[in-house]
Amino acid sequence: MGRFASRYLENYVKFIRPELLNDEKVPYVFVSKRRRRIGFSTLKCMVYKYADLVGLKKQVYPHLFRHTCGTHLIQNRANIRCVQEILGHKSLDTIQQYIQLSITDLKAIHRECHPR
Repeated sequence: MGRFASRYLENYVKFIRPELLNDEKVPYVFVSKRRRRIGFSTLKCMVYKYADLVGLKKQVYPHLFRHTCGTHLIQNRANIRCVQEILGHKSLDTIQQYIQLSITDLKAIHRECHPR
């Protein structure tokens, strides 16, 4: 997890979550106003809502964040084994879905690796 995400998570855990729980012990990190865990459908609705609010035209869904993270790591030359570990995949074959080479990537590799 990056610095920015860590900072936001730390603020949530220190300030927001205690307000939601009122000293009640709950085993979940992310909780609703009713002190229950936030389920997938709620998360999905939140992603749709905020994507709409900022005017994104592309369809967004929760898994897209994970996919984008993997894609950015690979595009920035991260070791594929490390990406596998970060994303928690059992097989390297699963990482193939994150390798989306753009025409810019292909041209750069061609320039870098081809002798002429």
